Amino acid sequence: MTKSSVQLEQLVQKIQKQLAPQAEVLHNVKLPGRSSNEDRQIDVLVREKVGQYDINIIIECKDHKRPIDVKGVEEFAGLLNDVGAQKGVLVCPKGFS
Repeated sequence: MTKSSVQLEQLVQKIQKQLAPQAEVLHNVKLPGRSSNEDRQIDVLVREKVGQYDINIIIECKDHKRPIDVKGVEEFAGLLNDVGAQKGVLVCPKGFS
């Protein structure tokens, strides 16, 4: 992991803390995979209780030199499904192809 990708993740965490001050916003955490039975690394996790429900929003930061292609988006969708997240956000400064 490069210094710039860690800085991007920390910036995203800081923005999310400002947008949702009541939520728990964590950087670089691991969640258990339901299908993979492996711990999955999460760049930024926004966790909040809404009524009686725990809501997990996974934010994945991709600081690549090129735009992310459909395969990268599909991999992210697989991560969301594996950890049982309710929502997901893919942050890519170079965009998508």
